[in-house]
Amino acid sequence: MNFNFQTKLGANFNNPIFTASGCAGSGKELSQFFDLRELGAIVTKSIMVKPRSGRATPRMAETPSGMLNSIGLQGPGIDLFLEHDIPWLLERGASVVVSIAGETVEDYAVLARKLRAVGGLKALEVNISCPNVENRGLVFACDPDSASSVINSVRMMIGGDIPIIAKLSPDVTNIAQIATSVVNAGADAVALINTLLGMVINLETMKPHLGGKTGGLSGPAIRPGFPQSRSCSGLPELQKFTPVRQRRFLQCCTQERHFLLVLVGAQHAAHQLKTQIDKISVGDISLAVIANL
Repeated sequence: MNFNFQTKLGANFNNPIFTASGCAGSGKELSQFFDLRELGAIVTKSIMVKPRSGRATPRMAETPSGMLNSIGLQGPGIDLFLEHDIPWLLERGASVVVSIAGETVEDYAVLARKLRAVGGLKALEVNISCPNVENRGLVFACDPDSASSVINSVRMMIGGDIPIIAKLSPDVTNIAQIATSVVNAGADAVALINTLLGMVINLETMKPHLGGKTGGLSGPAIRPGFPQSRSCSGLPELQKFTPVRQRRFLQCCTQERHFLLVLVGAQHAAHQLKTQIDKISVGDISLAVIANL
């Protein structure tokens, strides 16, 4: 049987399977395993205005059914990214979604201005799970006014042709309130969710295992709690009065987990591609979703 897996999020994508930002860099490592054109989109690691060395080591810690990471948005900065990473992806025919992050509203505006001239860019993911240095370090995504200010600045700078995906934090009481604010400010979709804040203690040193003390929790451990959590309980109501689309990512590594996301309302699923790549194609994942509908 022939299926049409195409999906629309402002722009058209061949299928709804995206990489989760931060898990696959800019796709170079993945390209040795399969053709990047098989994916609906490569969502790049969040890029910032200036080069960033990241947080102190150790940066990763295992937890029961998951892991903590504390990378700290290490990256080359937007100029080198535009010079090397974007051309490489476009030469290989990949659908590219660039993820951006900043410390101020102006940072996001600068990034959007630099990216608006990039031909072939399918969408922009705005990672607002970052501390706002102009507001006592309060994370943008934890305050509706700060969140909407970022999205509004990006929308004004990039214009109306490129879809904006707002990447939200789960570390809030009511994520629907934040989602409503970013949609009203110009977001076309929300990416749910970033990692949850956590800490692992090293029993030998009796200190936090991570060099940065805290990190982001991801993995199967968070999957059962996310769809019915208090922070996300208002999202079905949100969809009744806004056209927002949900792209949920919860370290999906199997067809069944992708279908679980469909059942809780996702239109797109970001695939958490493990270091040791599963012997499963993007087509297999999409077919499994269709088979369960």
